[in-house]
Parts: sequence; C-alpha cells; structure tokens
Amino acid sequence: MFQPPLLRHLNLFLKIPHSNYHNDHLSKLIRPNKLLEYLGRNSLILMGLNGFYFQFINTIFVNQGIRFVSGSSLSIFIFCGTLTCISLLLCIPFILLLGKYLPQLTGKPKVEGPILPSLIH
Repeated sequence: MFQPPLLRHLNLFLKIPHSNYHNDHLSKLIRPNKLLEYLGRNSLILMGLNGFYFQFINTIFVNQGIRFVSGSSLSIFIFCGTLTCISLLLCIPFILLLGKYLPQLTGKPKVEGPILPSLIH
C-alpha cells in the first residue's frame, strides 16, 4: 500500500517515540523557521494562555464567525486557521509583558526582573 513519504515518516515517528533515529529524521524534514522558533521559545506562555483564549476569545470569535462559514471543509479549515493566527497574534503582547516584567514565570528562574527577584541563585 502506498503512503506519502511524510505520512510514512510520521507513522514511524509515532510508533517508536523513543528512537533517536526517527526524531532526527523528522527534524530534518522541517527546515529552520523563525516563527516556529519564536513559538517554541514562548510555548510555556502560550500553554498558560490557552485556557483563557479558549474560554473567552475563541467563544466570541466562533459565535460571531459561524455566520460566515458555509459548512464546507475548506471554509471550516480557513476559519480555524484564521482563528489560530488571530489567537497567536493576540498572545504577543502577553509574551512581551511577561518576558519583560516576570521572566521568572516564563522559564527563566535565574533572571532578575523588575517585580520578582531571581528564584534561583
């Protein structure tokens, strides 16, 4: 049975998660990307904001935006992709504020911020 190469590699990666071969191989498929690096560096903040955005922001956008979605797979995909991009853009001010004023809570416990002292000496 034919499988596209990416799907075959993802299947191998998911079936054997402890193999370094598959992790290295998957990382070679994805080229370095500044956006993905930025999101990865700030993933702790994004994970923390996820509940807030899911509960409040996404509910507002979905209730208002459902009128514009025809129900086709493509329109739902575009709507969800747009909603994801808007949510990530709305997170940027929080990332900047937390990184500047509370770096200890963003995965940098040795850094001294204006509000809290360093947590690890």
